[in-house]
Amino acid sequence: MLVTAAENRANKRWAWFASAACLLFPILLSFGLDAFQNGEWIYYCLPGAFVAILVFIVVQRRVAPRFAISCSPSSAPLDLALAKEVAFYRGLDRKDREHFQRLVRLFLEDVSIIGVDTTVDDQVRMLVAASAVIPVFGLPGWKYRLSTVLVYPGPLSPSITGMEEGNQAVIGQAQTTSGLVLLSKPHLLAGYENPVDRKNVGLHEFAHMVDAADGSIDGAIAAPGEDQEGWRRLMEEALQAPERAHVLMDPYGFTNEGEFFACLTESFFETPLRLKEKNPELFDYLVKFYGRDPVATLKDARRGMQRPRKIGRNSRCPCGSGQKFKRCCLGKTVEPLPGIFD
Repeated sequence: MLVTAAENRANKRWAWFASAACLLFPILLSFGLDAFQNGEWIYYCLPGAFVAILVFIVVQRRVAPRFAISCSPSSAPLDLALAKEVAFYRGLDRKDREHFQRLVRLFLEDVSIIGVDTTVDDQVRMLVAASAVIPVFGLPGWKYRLSTVLVYPGPLSPSITGMEEGNQAVIGQAQTTSGLVLLSKPHLLAGYENPVDRKNVGLHEFAHMVDAADGSIDGAIAAPGEDQEGWRRLMEEALQAPERAHVLMDPYGFTNEGEFFACLTESFFETPLRLKEKNPELFDYLVKFYGRDPVATLKDARRGMQRPRKIGRNSRCPCGSGQKFKRCCLGKTVEPLPGIFD
């Protein structure tokens, strides 16, 4: 969750008040014990000063870094990397791109991403964070109940997931009770290499975490101002008669309500126009729930991708600076990129 200037000031005032209270107590105690007269006040006030400083740091340590991220400017390396890898990000305007970057950084501030028998580089960290940000980009103030994302070198074994081995490899899992998301690294990367196949394990598992906000992964969502029963009716109709549902998504989504919502989320953010054409009722409900219509976003992202526009010396620079190309990025070396989060 982003931190406003007003929230930061309020937190700072509370930090000063708590610190002052910690310092005032030993001073009053020293007066009561006549410690200032016999020179013993230092034994009370010095520890009190250390405690006051510690309290100030503890009160500020969660808000101050988040406020710094909330005010951070756009990062050129992160912008280039996100635009290259994430179709949803490519379709955003400049203001929304800055907001997306801040949400990515906040997610990485809050959640540990750990590789299990595999390396986790900046690209993997970025794609995990992007997978978490895309579903909640239109939900102001959203915060996941999540502590750690574990990244594995391939499909997850039954000993990891606690599930019996079936015909379909398990490439991700949302463990809501323990606040964990498990992801297969190659499948995470593959989900962004093909942005229109309606298969993105990152989006899938974070959709489960969104679904679990009410305590369980059951597909039971409620758009603002909408009756949840309307969503249940649409979901049950699709599950009972998949052949008449006209929903293009991974067939695994017809397993149960929770998987239906997660797989439908993949379709909603990867091929929203097809979903809108095939089942406008489901599409419209997800627009209300997620607070964003991705059709225009992805249309802008894909415009001109097949036939790249030639950039002349006097053209506007594609980096978004507003300057002419010859005065901005012409002649600059952008490959290899520096560290994404430098």
